[in-house]
Amino acid sequence: MWYIVLVFMAGMVGCSAEDETPEMVSRPYPVRVSKVSTGDLVDGVPALGTISWERQVKVRSQVGGVIHELTPEEGTKVEGGAVLVRIIAPEMKARLEQIDAELRRANAERDYVCSNHDVDKKLGEAGALESARIDISKKGCTTATEAVKGIEARRSEARAAMAKLTEKAPETGTLLEWYVEPGEFVTPGQPLGVLGAGDTRIVALVPEVDIKRGVGIGTKVLVRTSNQLLSSEVVFVSALAKGPARVTRVEIGWPQGASTPLAGTSVDITLVLNEAKNAPIVPAEAVYQRDGGFWIRTIQDAKAHEHRVTPVLSSDGKVALPSDGFDAEVVVVSRPAAVPEGAELFIVEAP
Repeated sequence: MWYIVLVFMAGMVGCSAEDETPEMVSRPYPVRVSKVSTGDLVDGVPALGTISWERQVKVRSQVGGVIHELTPEEGTKVEGGAVLVRIIAPEMKARLEQIDAELRRANAERDYVCSNHDVDKKLGEAGALESARIDISKKGCTTATEAVKGIEARRSEARAAMAKLTEKAPETGTLLEWYVEPGEFVTPGQPLGVLGAGDTRIVALVPEVDIKRGVGIGTKVLVRTSNQLLSSEVVFVSALAKGPARVTRVEIGWPQGASTPLAGTSVDITLVLNEAKNAPIVPAEAVYQRDGGFWIRTIQDAKAHEHRVTPVLSSDGKVALPSDGFDAEVVVVSRPAAVPEGAELFIVEAP
């Protein structure tokens, strides 16, 4: 009897619990969202450039000797023809002094011989001296005169060699570097320094694989200085890639009107392969693929709405979208393809 009572009570309790079960309440779908920004997006090749010049002209010693003076300091602008280097060559100076002494003796001998010839001519005209003697004195005067001319030619050569002891700037430019120091002995043809001439250039070594992506003459380049972003373009691309890393020399013109930094200064550059101007930009994770197209989910009235889009450019984890007809302010970035259409959302803004 007591067993029947317990079963009956248990059934009453079970029925009561089932009758009081509450209805299931739908919860908002949690998502992370990000704001849509508007601006420029660039797909490019970052590189480190070095300030250089259109031409680098080496200054070479024309004669051997000892460096006496290096006139301009490195980084100084010099005009074409300005003195750069003075060299001392004692043996050349001694040779010139010796030639000068020889010339003085030759001039004195010529003056004496030719003076005697003048006297002999006058005596011959008076009939007091035979013609054979006059011819001999004439030959002596001619020989002495030719000897003077020969020594004068040697002196001109020696002076020309002495003039080469002073090296001058071949053209207007900036002295970039000295290869020698005062007191150092140099030989003919030895490089003494290098002069930067022509327009200012930025030189960068770019991997061959990036050159093949489309870097060439006329490619736009963004130049970042300490306080501004400048725009320029590629003006030269080497025909050969060098070294194990297969890098190619690329030269960029320095932006017109911008102050020129010191030669050798490094600057950050970006070789622009593609860019989107003043476009809506969203994080790359906000875009997903489905049915052969690209989609995003925007937020309106705290609900998710799917939109098909045509990305303009993707770079650095961001995607630029067409600006026509796009007015969304935020997009879903956490698994947007899995968010139910029209679902109420619990929104967490992405950092």
